[in-house]
Amino acid sequence: WTIPVLPKSTMVEKNGLQAAGQPGKNGLSLPAVLFWIWFGGGALLFLYFSAGCMHFYHKHVSGIPEYEEEDIRRAFEDAKRTVGVPRSVTLVCSGKGPLLFGLFRATLLLPKGYSSKEITQIFFHELSHHRHRDNLLSLFGVVFLCLFWYHPLAWVCFHLFKSDLELACDERVMQITQDKQDYAAVLLKAVGGDRFRGPLTTAMNGGNREIKRRIRFIATFKKPGLWGSLVAALL
Repeated sequence: WTIPVLPKSTMVEKNGLQAAGQPGKNGLSLPAVLFWIWFGGGALLFLYFSAGCMHFYHKHVSGIPEYEEEDIRRAFEDAKRTVGVPRSVTLVCSGKGPLLFGLFRATLLLPKGYSSKEITQIFFHELSHHRHRDNLLSLFGVVFLCLFWYHPLAWVCFHLFKSDLELACDERVMQITQDKQDYAAVLLKAVGGDRFRGPLTTAMNGGNREIKRRIRFIATFKKPGLWGSLVAALL
């Protein structure tokens, strides 16, 4: 008589020696499970940001009339020339902001309640974002976060990245106006305001901790020397 030989797969399963990463009878392999968890988490996060942008656009941007006040329109055009923004930017009155929304045909959302001097500084800040394509950089940051959502440091880096974009524009405003006190007052006025931090937005306002950090930066700001000015001009 002969000894019956079991199929190889049956022997492996019976002896509990199934190779790591190989699928069982009715399941996926461990790498496949991890892949779908990673893919599903990233896709859900991207859908969350996309839905937020669409909702924000239809509620606060689409159909909102442009500013008609002649003095504000004139200050806006002067600020565009000062910052060096040749591209079209739409200026609307909104309860959100101050913030910039969009990529190539951006919209600047300006709430009521600011003086003419404060409005000029807001224009310098938000138009600096537009000149340096910060909303595009913000979109890249969101893509990075969707790819590495599982890592806590990715969230920390994304938050610091968005904050540093604001600090960079604060520095540009200081180089233009050299008015630390009034600009800090504008930031304090905007603190805690209704804001939206989507992939296509840069918001001037922020939370208490972020605004304090920016005001400390403004207080210690010094106008760069000749070489620093040349580097800034190239950038």
